[in-house]
Amino acid sequence: MEAGGRLDHPNLVRLSDAREEAGIHFLVMEYVEGEDLRQVVKRRGMLPVAEACEIVRQAVCGLEYATSAA
Repeated sequence: MEAGGRLDHPNLVRLSDAREEAGIHFLVMEYVEGEDLRQVVKRRGMLPVAEACEIVRQAVCGLEYATSAA
């Protein structure tokens, strides 16, 4: 949580806390309104290659930032 809480990037969900209640560990994250990728694909079907590549590019940018900031 300490490392994740310091990350600030447009392609990452911000973490604000980590807790344990009744033996269950969980992270508290910012709420991001909208559909997740599963919902988009379920609603629209297969995405065009260019759009799918852009989604993957954005995810990779967030992951690259997270790993370089660690």
